[in-house]
Amino acid sequence: DHKFRATIGAQHACSCGKCGAEHCVHTAFVLLKVLRVPAENPLCWQASLTDSEIADVLAARQREEERRAREAERAERRAAMAAKRQGAAKKGKAAPDDAAPDQEGMLDFAVDDSCPICCDDLLPEGAAREAGTREHTAAMRLLTFCRTGCRRTIHAQCMKHWADHRVSVGEEISCPLCRATWPSESMLEL
Repeated sequence: DHKFRATIGAQHACSCGKCGAEHCVHTAFVLLKVLRVPAENPLCWQASLTDSEIADVLAARQREEERRAREAERAERRAAMAAKRQGAAKKGKAAPDDAAPDQEGMLDFAVDDSCPICCDDLLPEGAAREAGTREHTAAMRLLTFCRTGCRRTIHAQCMKHWADHRVSVGEEISCPLCRATWPSESMLEL
């Protein structure tokens, strides 16, 4: 179990010891995934950032989060209107292949929420974010959640990696967020 502390600023640094003239994977992760600096942005690949550049990166992240929230609201409105148009006759007649996984007890999440393990969006861009579409149902099959604790949503593949790691170090499989024991029957869906 190695934990590293990456800092972004006047001189990027990381406790892994590999961060120097170029980024280590940890500083790159913070810039690309946590701060969501686009890979094509030159600030992403500089070895240091000025105070004004840091302010720009943080402001851009805030603008992106606001844009995603607006997009999520629009998608929810479109889905609600589509469901209204379909009417009561179509409700409950989905083919068995289109059935979503057992999501009873899963906490609601915004369409632009990110996986707490990989920091990627839980649902991909596009039609997968619109409830009621085949793409949405398919995307929901790729998610799992903590059934015994916090009920937060995680990519099933990310949880599988976490579970494999816990087993490899001889520890009980638990939720990476609340540390509640992960039920063995939930492991089958991974």
